[in-house]
Amino acid sequence: MKKFLTIFIFALMLFSTCFAKSVQVTGRGPTESRAIHDAMRSAVEQELGAFIDSKTLVKNHQVISDEINANSDGFISGYEIISKGVENGIFFVTIRAEVNSSAVQTRLMSRLQKKSLIDINADSPRIAVLAYDSAGKEYSEVENEILSALQQQGFTRTVDLNQINRTVKNRMVAAENDPTLRKTLANDFHVDYLVLCEVKISGKYGANLSSRLISVNSGKIIYAGNTAGIAGMFTANAQGEAIKMAARRAGYEISQAALNSAAEIEQHIILLITEPTFKKIGGTLSAVTECAKNIEGVNDAFVRHMGDSLELDVDYDGTAADFAVELERAGFKILELTSDFIKI
Repeated sequence: MKKFLTIFIFALMLFSTCFAKSVQVTGRGPTESRAIHDAMRSAVEQELGAFIDSKTLVKNHQVISDEINANSDGFISGYEIISKGVENGIFFVTIRAEVNSSAVQTRLMSRLQKKSLIDINADSPRIAVLAYDSAGKEYSEVENEILSALQQQGFTRTVDLNQINRTVKNRMVAAENDPTLRKTLANDFHVDYLVLCEVKISGKYGANLSSRLISVNSGKIIYAGNTAGIAGMFTANAQGEAIKMAARRAGYEISQAALNSAAEIEQHIILLITEPTFKKIGGTLSAVTECAKNIEGVNDAFVRHMGDSLELDVDYDGTAADFAVELERAGFKILELTSDFIKI
């Protein structure tokens, strides 16, 4: 219910109509220009505060700041300085700003709406990106383009892969087929989703990217696709431009796939049932499957794998954390929990 309520509230905000509004605010900073920019952010936040509660405003402060830094001209149609000064080395400027309310709603609220979906449905996953070629060379420009696209869609928690050594990175190329590596990434580096991009240079003016978006906890491939970039013949850095173009296209497609996955009300969760719990439930596949289906919010459950323990694929209306709460209410002890994996 909370998902539908949140989405409905944001939808109402998104489609409401408003015009430019004049507000007076004061900003502070180490320079006068930084103080003015701080005042602009305050003006936009003040206008945004007319539509959302203060708790939401505080929680999403970084998202709002990033968006204003990137699009301040679109939110502020004009301003005049009322007063300014310096106090203890800190500049302060009071401005009267004309805030474009329509832009605040259609652009800024859209980002908050996406982030709300991701936080509620996907439990705000951590994402890492690795771009490489056949020789093992890494492409930071590709990684940055894709990370930027993901952040624009509301995925704000990213993992720096510089902390991972070369041996581990080499194994990451086949991460979906390496459960031991996936467990290491999930537990030691707190990665939930991994983006892998193989860069292939095509002549002097072309580049191709083969990309995958993988759920680290389950090995599920959320996205797999190819993108290409072609630079002009007389471009100064043709190869670099071609790579950047292919990366930008890959970033768009990957971020769209990630958002679509997060927007699904029904989430796909792996339930790992240990031998003692299996026996406690009934000791048969039918008994365990029926027990899972009877838990509140579960739509269906299927046997995924059976060995030392039993793995079930569970379709559930909520996050793994929500499902864990329901399992505890049903009397099960949670032994391990990730964004799409629960062990009982």
